[in-house]
Amino acid sequence: MSCGCALVSTKNGGVEDFGVDNYSALLCDVNNTKDISKKIISLLNDSSFRVKIANNGLEMVKSMNFFWIVLNFLKMYFTKLIIVISLVFLIYFF
Repeated sequence: MSCGCALVSTKNGGVEDFGVDNYSALLCDVNNTKDISKKIISLLNDSSFRVKIANNGLEMVKSMNFFWIVLNFLKMYFTKLIIVISLVFLIYFF
């Protein structure tokens, strides 16, 4: 994405943090080779769609900076912390 190319990837933990399906990347389920090949072929056959995905991805990557990374990390951390505290509360009091 940061080199200006359209991205086709599987939905794994990392890519889903910055790749938005059909906007900045084309995402497929893990081990779904038919979907991966279909999406690669769609990019090869439609240059305007390929350029749109590539440009959206490049803009998305440009907007990411240290502040963005810290905010997203804290959001993830506190979301998980709230879930754990809620579970402990439910187990302890019920």
